[in-house]
Amino acid sequence: MGLLSTVPFLYRMIFIGVVFASAGAFGWFKGCQHVQSEWDVQKQAQAVMVAQTISKNAEIVQKHDELAQQIGDEYATKLTQLQETYNEKTSTASSVICRMREPASSNTVNLSSHAKASSPAHANPQNRLADTLPLDCAETTQQLESLQQWVRETVNSSK
Repeated sequence: MGLLSTVPFLYRMIFIGVVFASAGAFGWFKGCQHVQSEWDVQKQAQAVMVAQTISKNAEIVQKHDELAQQIGDEYATKLTQLQETYNEKTSTASSVICRMREPASSNTVNLSSHAKASSPAHANPQNRLADTLPLDCAETTQQLESLQQWVRETVNSSK
């Protein structure tokens, strides 16, 4: 008859079992390959996303650094300009304050002599700030001295 009729039944069953097991193993292997390929695709997509995120973050950091540098430069420039202006005004103000304090015998400022110097005849726009700034500073100084004296008296009287 055929080849199968000469092989005993037990060997036929073992052969069929081995064929089914090998088919199952082959299917399992192909399934694992499929899952692994999907896994690899996902890893590559994730690597691309990570690279894009790192690139975007680097651009943001670079823009931030450039903006911080620009702000720092502007700040330094304005600070230099302010310092120069302050130095100019301070030198003018200190000379006027020294002249105002000379005739006075105490630490009070002689405001009436300075008020004559800042009359409308002396109203040059460039000198106006130089004339009014020391006067304002002198008035503020007198007010602060008065306030300090009042605070001391108040504290001493409350004891």
